[in-house]
Amino acid sequence: MKEFKQQGLTLVKTKNIVFFLFLCTISFYTISCTKVEQLYTSNGVYDISHIDKDTVYSLSGLWGYEEKEFMSALLPLEAYICFEPIASSWTSYKQPQSVQGYASYAVKIKGFEPEKVYGIHFTRTSSAFTVFLDGQIFYASGTPGQNQDEEIFDWNSKTVILPVNNENEVTLVIHVSNFHDRNPGLETPFLFGLYTTLQTKKTLDRLITSGIFAILLSMATFFVSLFLFYRKETTAGLFGLLCYTFALRTLCYNDFLLRDFVPGIPLNIMFRLGYLTFPFCAVFTFLFILNLFIEKIPRIFYILTVPLLIYGIITMTAPLSVFVGRLLLLTQLYILVLAGIACVVVAYALIKRKPFALPFLISFLLFVSAAIFDALISNGIINAPFISHFAILMLLVPMAFIVIRHFSTAFRKQEQMVTVIEKTNSAFQRFFPNQFLQFLNKKNVTDVFLGDNTHKKMFVAFIHLGIKTELTSSEAREELLILYNTVVQAANPLVQKYGGFIDKYLTDGLMVLFYGTAEKTLDCIIEITQLIKKFNVHRQAQSLPEIHIASGIHYGTLMMGTIGEQERMDTTVISDVVNISSRMHSYASEKNVNIIISETVREQLPETYWRTHTCFYYGKVQFIGKQKLINVYEVNLL
Repeated sequence: MKEFKQQGLTLVKTKNIVFFLFLCTISFYTISCTKVEQLYTSNGVYDISHIDKDTVYSLSGLWGYEEKEFMSALLPLEAYICFEPIASSWTSYKQPQSVQGYASYAVKIKGFEPEKVYGIHFTRTSSAFTVFLDGQIFYASGTPGQNQDEEIFDWNSKTVILPVNNENEVTLVIHVSNFHDRNPGLETPFLFGLYTTLQTKKTLDRLITSGIFAILLSMATFFVSLFLFYRKETTAGLFGLLCYTFALRTLCYNDFLLRDFVPGIPLNIMFRLGYLTFPFCAVFTFLFILNLFIEKIPRIFYILTVPLLIYGIITMTAPLSVFVGRLLLLTQLYILVLAGIACVVVAYALIKRKPFALPFLISFLLFVSAAIFDALISNGIINAPFISHFAILMLLVPMAFIVIRHFSTAFRKQEQMVTVIEKTNSAFQRFFPNQFLQFLNKKNVTDVFLGDNTHKKMFVAFIHLGIKTELTSSEAREELLILYNTVVQAANPLVQKYGGFIDKYLTDGLMVLFYGTAEKTLDCIIEITQLIKKFNVHRQAQSLPEIHIASGIHYGTLMMGTIGEQERMDTTVISDVVNISSRMHSYASEKNVNIIISETVREQLPETYWRTHTCFYYGKVQFIGKQKLINVYEVNLL
C-alpha cells in the first residue's frame, strides 16, 4: 500500500513536469515560428542599402525564371524574359511545368557596403541545386541534372558568407532540378542578412529544434514508461510511440538534425525515415483515439491501419519516385477517411458523455483542418506557409493531459481495489488462520483452492472451559458469550507468544496448534491455566461460578487442508493425533485435572524441565474408539 501511495505522489509530481515541458514546447514553437522580415524584388532586383543589421530577411518576390534550361551563369539578369514568384512551385506558374523537371532562376542584389560581411542561408530546395555568384559557383546541394540519371539528390541547410569583393551589386543564378522529390522549384525563399545576425538566428533555430526534439523524446519515454508500469494503459503506450514518431520527424525535416546525431547517415535513409513517420503518426493517433473512447475495439478497426503499414514498408523498400507521387496522395486521402472515422468515434463518445471527449474533439478537428491545409500546400493546390507545427501542438497538448488524467483515474481505481483487497484479506483472517496460509505456502487468501493440503508434525492442545450455570434466559446466554470472548481475547496473545495459533473455537473451549517445542507448548497451557485461576479469584469475590479448565496435549503428524465446495470452503486438520488430544482433554475434565499430556509429549521435554514442574503418571488409558492404550501424565508447577 505504501508503494502505491509513493507511486501516486510520483504521478502528481510528474504531471507538473509534463506541464512544464509543454510550456517549454509552446515557447520553443512560438520563437521558432516567428516571421522574418520580407525583402521583395523590384523587377528582379533587391536593394539592401537600408536593411537593418539586426534583422533577417526572406528573399521573396519575382525572380528571373527560365524553364527546362540551365542558363549560363555569366548572362545578366536582363537575359531573363519571364519573372516568377520564388516562393511558389513551378507547377503554379503562368506556364506550368511538371513536377519532374529543371529550371534556372536569377536575381540581382545591390546596395552592398564594403565594411560589412553578408551571409545567405540556403534551405532545402527540390532535389538538387547549384548557386552561382557573378558567374562563379560558390554553393551546391547535390548536382542538378536534366534527367533522373544526371541528378544527384541531396538536402542541405547551411548558412554561408556571401563572397562580395567590394562590389556594390552581384547577380545570383540558381540551377534547380527535381526528379526525386515531390516539391519542385524554390518553395522556401533563401534567408539574407548580415552574416553574424543570420548565423545567430539559425543557431537559435537549431537550438530550439533540438529543444523540441528533447521534449518530445522525454514525453515519449515518460508515457512509454507509464505503459510498462501498468500494461493495461495502452493509451499511454500509444501516445508515447506517437511522441517518438514526431521526435524522429523533427530530426528528419527541421534543419536535418539527424545528420548531427548520426554523422554520415545517407540522405536516402533520412529521406525515407521522414516519409515513414507520416503513416506511423496516423496509425498511432488513430489507435490512441480508439483505445481512449472504445472499451472493446472491433477487429475491423485494426485492419483499417494495414494500408498505412503497407505504405510504410513501401517507403523503406521501393524507389523514391514510387512513394512520393500519386501513392502519397492516395495515402493522404485514406488518412482523411480514418480521420473522419475517428471524429465519429469521438463525437459518439461525446454524446455518451464520456470523459475527455469534448476537449479532444475540438483539438482533433483543429489538427485535421491544419493537416488538410498543409496537404493542399504540399500538393501545390494553394500557396501559403505550413501550419502543421501548430497543429501538432494543438493535438499533443490535450492528448498528453488526457492520458495523464486517464492514467490517474485508473491508478486511483487500482489503489482503491488494493485497499478493498487488503480489507477483505484482513476480514478473511478473522475466519481463516493466517498460519494456515504459511503452512500451505500461499501468499494470499485468493490463492487458496479447494483440496490444498500439507503435512506437518505439530502439538495439538484441546482446552475445555466449563462453567456450571443455567442458560435459560437470554441475559445468561449473553453473559456467557461475553465471558467466553473475554477469556479468548486474554488467552490468544499467550498462544501467539509461545508459537501457536487457535485453529478452532469450540462451544466449550479451544483447539490450539503449536509448531514450536514441547516445552513452549506446555508452558503456554500452564500460563493459560494460571490466567483462568486469576479469573476465578475475581469471580469468587462476585459470587459467580468458577471456570473449570482442563487440557489435553498430544503430538504427531497432521494433514492440514481445505474442505467444502467451490462456493464455500473451510480449513481443517485431519489426524488421529487430533482425536486422541480431544479424548485426553475430556478425560482430564472427568478426573478434574488441569493438564494431561501423552507419553509422546513427555519424551520431548528435557530433564531440566522437571526441576520446576511435577509429572504424575496416570497409567495406561484406553480412550473411546481406540484400541491402543496410551500412557498419560498430569503436569503442574511445583
